[in-house]
Amino acid sequence: MVGQIILQHHERWDGKGYPNGLIGDEIHIATRVIALCDTVDAMASSRPYRENFDWEQIYREIKSCSGTQFDPGLSPYMDDLIRLFKRYNSHRLDASHAKFG
Repeated sequence: MVGQIILQHHERWDGKGYPNGLIGDEIHIATRVIALCDTVDAMASSRPYRENFDWEQIYREIKSCSGTQFDPGLSPYMDDLIRLFKRYNSHRLDASHAKFG
């Protein structure tokens, strides 16, 4: 199963992902959850070429991609996911004295 999740993690709900152009429920549910978490983590993290997004920006972006990039059935869980990331990142960032939105 882990290999399947890794292989599919760039697939999109609307079928425009890669490598196989899977659509909707053809994508393993664990992959759909991990793709969403990976996206939130990427936007919440600073990169050498940009600062992190604030939580409201992340929330809006994920909501706007629901049904295209992401499984719309996961939308009801977005508040919980964002809350978990905020809690995790506040501890991690407080320890490093970094600024975070």
